[in-house]
Amino acid sequence: TAIEGSLTVNNGNGIVRSTNSTQMKIKRASIGLATSNVGAGATLTSGYLNFGEDFSAVTVTVGHCKTAEGVGGDWSKVFIVPFEVDVVNNRCRFKVTNVSNSVISFDASWEVVLVGN
Repeated sequence: TAIEGSLTVNNGNGIVRSTNSTQMKIKRASIGLATSNVGAGATLTSGYLNFGEDFSAVTVTVGHCKTAEGVGGDWSKVFIVPFEVDVVNNRCRFKVTNVSNSVISFDASWEVVLVGN
C-alpha cells in the first residue's frame, strides 16, 4: 500500500514494526512532577504512571520537558529514570535525582514514550 498525506489508524493509535518486523505499539504520555527544596544529589521516587494500554513487553523513555524554559523552577537540573516497569499491571514509576550542587525546586511536565507489544 502506498499512502500520501495523513493516515489515522484505529482512532489515532499508531502501529510500528521493529527491525525484525514484529508489530509494536507506541504511545505517548505525560508525567507531571513538582517538589521543593530537594537537596543536592537527592533522589525522589514518583507515584505510578498507568500506561492505559496492555503491554506484554515495553520500553519507557522520558523525552523533553514540556514546561517552557524559565518557567516552573529548576526542572533542567534533574535526571529522570523509569523503574519498576510492570507489564502485569501496566505501570511504572520514576526516580528523580537532583544533579546540581544546590537545593532545587521545580513544577514541570515531561513527555514519555512507551514502545512495546
